[in-house]
Amino acid sequence: MNARPIVAAVLGIALAAPPAAGSDTVRWGRDDAAFARLGPTDAPGAVAELVFRNDERHSSYHEATLEIAGLSVRIELFVNVPGPIRGGSSPDRIVVHVPDGLIAEPPEAIVPEGETLRVLIYPLEAVGM
Repeated sequence: MNARPIVAAVLGIALAAPPAAGSDTVRWGRDDAAFARLGPTDAPGAVAELVFRNDERHSSYHEATLEIAGLSVRIELFVNVPGPIRGGSSPDRIVVHVPDGLIAEPPEAIVPEGETLRVLIYPLEAVGM
């Protein structure tokens, strides 16, 4: 079993990557540097992953619905929340809303500027619920 996806899910951090084939992506901010992408995953038991790249070139609340293969995931992004300041900017908080029968791990997180978060989406039965 590959422990890397599990470690990444627990830490909530992954490396930034370009949008994958079959993914749905929303970009915002100056130069569209900040993004959220919903796409397929190779994580055991997960049905999809959402990758969020926080970039300090955006400055307002964002909400979007991303869809792939019949799966709709709504995200909310709260900008400049209390937390560790990096590069002169406060972090952002992302909240991931999934349909009934699924769970996002983590369901919300504080993401420092310049970092990337990976959220895995599982069926409830895959996590023993």
